[in-house]
This record gives sequence, C-alpha cells and structure tokens, in this order.
Amino acid sequence: MSPENKGDVDEKSFINADKKKISCKYWVPNLSGDNEKPRALVFICHGLGEHVRCYDSHAKMLADQGYLVFGHDHVGHGLSEGDRVHVNSFTEYTRDVLQHIDMILSENKDVPLFIIGHSMGGTIALKLGLEKPSLFSGMILLGPAVKPNPETATTFKVMAAKVVSRILPQVGISPLEAKYMSRDPVVVENYEKDPLVWHGNIKAKYDYVFNKDLIYISLSCYRQAVELLMAMNDIMNHMTEVSWPLLTICGTDDKLIEPEGCTLLQEKASSKDKTLKMIKGGLHQIHNEPEGVGTQCMEDMRKWIQDHC
Repeated sequence: MSPENKGDVDEKSFINADKKKISCKYWVPNLSGDNEKPRALVFICHGLGEHVRCYDSHAKMLADQGYLVFGHDHVGHGLSEGDRVHVNSFTEYTRDVLQHIDMILSENKDVPLFIIGHSMGGTIALKLGLEKPSLFSGMILLGPAVKPNPETATTFKVMAAKVVSRILPQVGISPLEAKYMSRDPVVVENYEKDPLVWHGNIKAKYDYVFNKDLIYISLSCYRQAVELLMAMNDIMNHMTEVSWPLLTICGTDDKLIEPEGCTLLQEKASSKDKTLKMIKGGLHQIHNEPEGVGTQCMEDMRKWIQDHC
C-alpha cells in the first residue's frame, strides 16, 4: 500500500476519503506583506506513473512570478499511499484533487485558480472542469489524454490478457516506454532512474493467502487502463461543454496519447477563449523537449496565466 522509503519525503499531506495518505508539494512565492495574496493559485496535475515533483523546476519558475503552485502525488503514485497505479474508479483521482483544491481555496479566498494537467493529468483536469465548470479561471493541458489511441488501447488489452493467462507469482508490466517521453536523452535517463516513477514492476507477493489474489492483482492493471479509457470516452462525448479558458500544447509525434484528440477538443469546445499549439516533432513531455521547445512551452504557460489572472 505505502511507497518504499525513497528519501526526500515531503511531510505535508492530507487523508483522502479512503483513509489513504496523499503526499503534497507546495511552491510558495515570496510575499512582501502579511496581507498580500499570491497572484493566482496553480494546481499541477501529473500524469500516469509519475509524481508531482517531476515538475519542480517548472513550478519554481511560476512561484517566482508570484503564484502559489501546489499539487500532490495521485493515490498509488509517488509518495502517496495506495496500490501502485491502480484505482477502482477514476473518480478517486478527481475527488482527491478537488479535496486538495478546496483546502487551499479556503485559505486563499478570491484568488484565481488555474490547473496544469499533463497526460492523464489532463484527463483529470477536464473531468473536473466538466463537473465544476466555474472552478477554474483557466486550464492548461500538456499532451492530454483525450482521445484513446487505437494502438495503445490494443496494447493494454493484449497486455492484460497475457497477464491474466499467466497468473505467475511475479507480474511485471511496463505500459509506458521512457524513450517516448522526450527527444532529450537526459530527460529520458532521469525518467528511467527516478525511484518515484512507476516503472511497471507490479509483483504478486507470496504473502497472500489465496491464489485468487494473484488474479485480482493482474486484473487491477487492466482496471486502471479501463478506467482511463472510460474517462477519455466521457470527455469525447462532452467536449462541447468545455466552456472555460483553455490552452492546449501537444507534440505531433506524441506516441503515448492521440494528438488528434487535442485537435478535436479545440474544434468542439464551446469556449471562446481557446488556444491550441501543435509542436511539430514534439513527444509526450512537451514541457521537457530540447532545442528550446520546452523553454518556449514554459514561457507560453507563464504568459497565458499572466494574461488570464
């Protein structure tokens, strides 16, 4: 249930509705006066298998601009408790984000709120927006998982079938390949070596009483995929209800999400304030791409938030 002791533990946390400890991270701006408020609140919603500390340098840049940046490791991710990268319902993700946001809003009344969602974090952000359209002053999506990728969906199904058929004491699954994250080899290496990133090694330990538990663990991997696919399908069916300010940045060569989903969102969203930037040749972590792409992405986000405060 709990992550291994990886060091550099952030003690700030909250207990979610399922009594699991959710690890939080905050980047606080330097405010001169006791009554001075941050210019805005910015929630960072990380993607599948990663954690919020992956965005440390990006968050610091925004905090230096006077924004209170915050986020947490989703349940089952990073330093948060929970079965690794598994939920019984996608609402567990959105529920925890809403709980965390409500906590911060209660301490920062009348401060505009923005959310930055990457990959599955973009799915979570959109689901939250559809649930509470007036919650955010603006939403930034980076390579969001909006439309199911036919190849990826097929891979998940084949993967699950193989796992269930084997029912072995140890089950290793790796649905996300590091080489598809960025064209920058340093980014790829850091991703591969990050001990808080889920690298797909789910093990069915011997301390379970019945072998049927091995079946449950195998099926839980498939369950995560099914919940994400269902969430994306729901977004596809309600794109016209997206009415809030929106900035979407996506790489045309992203292999981990379907870039066409970003185009469809731009076309169908009813928002009059919407911008789509498709970066030619860009991969999944568009904010970490080399040759100035990632830097420009961050500058675009900074300026967009500034213009919408």
